[in-house]
Amino acid sequence: MEKPYEELECTSCGKMKQVGEFYSHKNNNYRQGRSYACRACVLKKARSRRLNNPEALAKKKKNVEDFWDINGNGIFM
Repeated sequence: MEKPYEELECTSCGKMKQVGEFYSHKNNNYRQGRSYACRACVLKKARSRRLNNPEALAKKKKNVEDFWDINGNGIFM
């Protein structure tokens, strides 16, 4: 049986970090059930994607408003 890791290297920033700093995955294709990038790098990438693509965020917001009829007549079907 493979010995569990105490530290993993983040593939995004290249730093060695504690296992708890990585998101867990149920998929066995990931090493020890952990993501390849640390949480800080994943959040930084997501934040950057949101800030650099405001049209996608506006479209997502519009879709939510349409689904829940937020700005409409208030009748849910």
